[in-house]
Amino acid sequence: MWQPFGELIDHAMNRAGVKRTVSAAVVVDAAQQLILQVVPELRPTDFQVVSFKGGTITITVASAIVASELGIRTEALLDALRHELPESGIMRLLFRPMSAVDRTGFR
Repeated sequence: MWQPFGELIDHAMNRAGVKRTVSAAVVVDAAQQLILQVVPELRPTDFQVVSFKGGTITITVASAIVASELGIRTEALLDALRHELPESGIMRLLFRPMSAVDRTGFR
């Protein structure tokens, strides 16, 4: 009935949902960096990758112009993200307007 410690940790993380949360955080961080590489004319304040759930990456954008630019490059961004994170199951990007609170950095 003895199990290696690594297996116990792995099972505990799966039961607690921690593994899924960690995976989502990795996708969010990677997407933020990758978008800046694929669309270098954007500034970090133009958008914020906020979540990854069910194959969808949600990105808040500072303006309609930023949403349009990212929308035009959606396929290139998805290809790059899928190449970088092949096991993540990324299916689509969802753009939402950034609230005034998000733009100021205060939450």
